[in-house]
Amino acid sequence: MTVGTTLAEIFRAAGKAHHRAFAATNGDDPCWPEWYARDLAPTLSAVLGIQLGPDALEADFKRVDAKMRAQAPAADWTLYYAEWLLARYSSRQAGLARSGEAGRRPAISTA
Repeated sequence: MTVGTTLAEIFRAAGKAHHRAFAATNGDDPCWPEWYARDLAPTLSAVLGIQLGPDALEADFKRVDAKMRAQAPAADWTLYYAEWLLARYSSRQAGLARSGEAGRRPAISTA
């Protein structure tokens, strides 16, 4: 199983959990990026090998959602988000490896 597949599965499970949590509104939640970020930050940090704070992850979810809606609205969101996060953080990990800081799991901020 690839990291991308793992991420997509994590997003699918979170989507189901979110829908259950907001069943009264049929899954509608205007603050969904915050919910997903708080729920997924520890898991995504472990899978990606980089410390992701909920605030940074919330900002990432807003960015990737806007990009997907503009460029690929019919795409499977779980795969799109997985690919986007891999592209974003694998390049950051490569930069850390070049600087000798790859094993330090730096915190990612929104700044």
